[in-house]
Amino acid sequence: MAIIGIDSGLWIAFALMLMSLAFVVIPFVPAPLVMWVVAIGYALIEGFDRLTLLAAVVLTVLMIVGVTVDFWLRPLGMGEHGGCLTAIGSLVGGILGTFLIPIPILGSIIGAVLGAFFMQLLRRRELQEAVGAGGATLKMIIVGKMIEFAVCLTMFAVFLGSVYFTR
Repeated sequence: MAIIGIDSGLWIAFALMLMSLAFVVIPFVPAPLVMWVVAIGYALIEGFDRLTLLAAVVLTVLMIVGVTVDFWLRPLGMGEHGGCLTAIGSLVGGILGTFLIPIPILGSIIGAVLGAFFMQLLRRRELQEAVGAGGATLKMIIVGKMIEFAVCLTMFAVFLGSVYFTR
């Protein structure tokens, strides 16, 4: 069925991809993966007629970059405070914050920062290092989400470009 010259499957894919852009701000939701599933699902349904194989490969690479951003930011200097235990504290704190702090999205972020802070405080027993670990965690969350959003926008542009130029 076509709506204004565009098939309804494409409209649904556009809508789902735009919704997945909003998922970027939700902690623990891999927005690039959601966007990739929508794009590849559309390609499979359409038999890769509108979304080319090259576009699918580019989307896959972008999805991997976006989903793994938290892993490669730390070695690039974003996680200069703390180590593996601080990262675990941040993860546990983020999960607890999601459920214990009744502020959507902010509860997870506050929990992650507090988790890193308290883990570093328990490990080193130095307040300044613990504050640094909490600050580094917040910085990493913000920069990671900005990169994830840029990746999702790029994925959306690749999808639109492929669909537009193959009509």
